[in-house]
Amino acid sequence: MASDEPTFEVWALARDGTVSAALAKQTGMWARPTWSLPDPRGESRIAFGVALEPSNSEKSRYALDVMDRDGGNKKQIFPQAKEDGLVAMRLVWSPDARQLIAVRDNDLWLYDFASARWSQLTANAASAQPRWAK
Repeated sequence: MASDEPTFEVWALARDGTVSAALAKQTGMWARPTWSLPDPRGESRIAFGVALEPSNSEKSRYALDVMDRDGGNKKQIFPQAKEDGLVAMRLVWSPDARQLIAVRDNDLWLYDFASARWSQLTANAASAQPRWAK
């Protein structure tokens, strides 16, 4: 049944249709969930956006959250105090899932999970589509 609800959710669906589960609610229409490859422990994570204004998610800025592939251990990694959210969810995981790169205000920023810190990689405001190569 169709809904006029202006908020959106991130769901996990099995290819064969045997499993479906809501992993995150009120994420916004531009959540763009992105799965990592398994990390050295064999675990994968999902990075996704959460609209800062869920009822106006089309125009809202977004926080960046990560969670385990089963929806557990949700954590917001951006923005921090007094920072604006992301305009669009554009990110890429490192091959070992220990870092990710996100586009913030048209520059590339690296998030390292071990240190829980962001590092700015570019400062020319001309970055749009991050890619990671081995």
